[in-house]
Amino acid sequence: MKSHWTYSDIFDLEYFFHSDQDVNDSILHQRDRSIYLDIQKQEIGNLTSRQSLLLSWLKINRKLRAAETDVSLPGPLVGEALRLMLLMFPVLGVIAGVLSGLAFFSYSGTTPVNVFHFLFLFIFTQLLLLLFLVLRSFLKRFGLVKQSFPLTFRLYTILTARLVSRLQHRLRSAVPGSSRTAYQQVLGLAKIVHYKYGMLLYWPLFSISQRTLVGFNAGLLGATLFRVTTSDLAFGWQSTIQFSSEALYQGVKILALPWSWLFPEDIAYPSLTAIEGSRIILKDGIYHLATQDLVSWWPFLLLCLLVYGLVFRILLTILSHYYQRHCLRNISLHSNDALSVMRRMYSPVVSTQAASIDDSGSKVIDHSSYTRVQ
Repeated sequence: MKSHWTYSDIFDLEYFFHSDQDVNDSILHQRDRSIYLDIQKQEIGNLTSRQSLLLSWLKINRKLRAAETDVSLPGPLVGEALRLMLLMFPVLGVIAGVLSGLAFFSYSGTTPVNVFHFLFLFIFTQLLLLLFLVLRSFLKRFGLVKQSFPLTFRLYTILTARLVSRLQHRLRSAVPGSSRTAYQQVLGLAKIVHYKYGMLLYWPLFSISQRTLVGFNAGLLGATLFRVTTSDLAFGWQSTIQFSSEALYQGVKILALPWSWLFPEDIAYPSLTAIEGSRIILKDGIYHLATQDLVSWWPFLLLCLLVYGLVFRILLTILSHYYQRHCLRNISLHSNDALSVMRRMYSPVVSTQAASIDDSGSKVIDHSSYTRVQ
């Protein structure tokens, strides 16, 4: 049977490791050896693969725990929480994107929308994050980065720690006793899993953040389209820094490289004439500007948002899903607890029993003792 670990499995595995700390080693030895013989008999796992064997051990242990007690394991709770976040956070992202778009394009009709504001708020910030990810991967490949975890992982850790702290505070009063214990177990195990497995928890957090940004960009794109089609929007540019229209034109052409081969110039990006005609000079106002120049920016802005915002985030979501599966397939199970379980499963249980003597003083069996090996 091929091993397919999940995050629920990881939390349940650490839960069993933690529960076994107060149990006598001989009892654990008999239990784990019995599980191993059961696995061997049913041929439900690869006996030479640590991942497969521990996963089979975990599944049987779950059945034994379910038969002995009604206490819920933390794994299903973790799986449910991840599924809920994967559904809820993108929806929140869509709502945030729609509200951001509607607020940004609240146009009174007297001042055009400054395209620099749109580009810096919604495009350049995302490009900087993408550049950071690419640059760090490049430096890590050549051994120039020494820190164990990326900056984004530490950011996710800080945010998660604060969330855990708030949850623990609320659990004391808002959640019933039995459910509160289960939640607290999960929160405690999260720290252990983070310490033992490190980057394994980075990818689901990264995936959730990218899905949220996919929702945000989709909502922002929808709000922008809505404003463009239902309002008389005008776009222009102005800056305290004095640079020429030609410089801006070259920069716009560079940004449009991913789609400039697909669309004509007037749609892919504004022409030099349109850029010159949409420049806003404060003392002159906008009444001398031509309408065709003021509306020439919106296809370019939509395409920027579509490519650099939505498409790139979808690609990163797919990439994070791949690395999640890769990390789970190649999970490192070299902790002392895992090695102890493997040792107990592989080591036969040896029991020595002396010969019994009846009331008359005679031995029930002929030999003095015997040894039984399992």
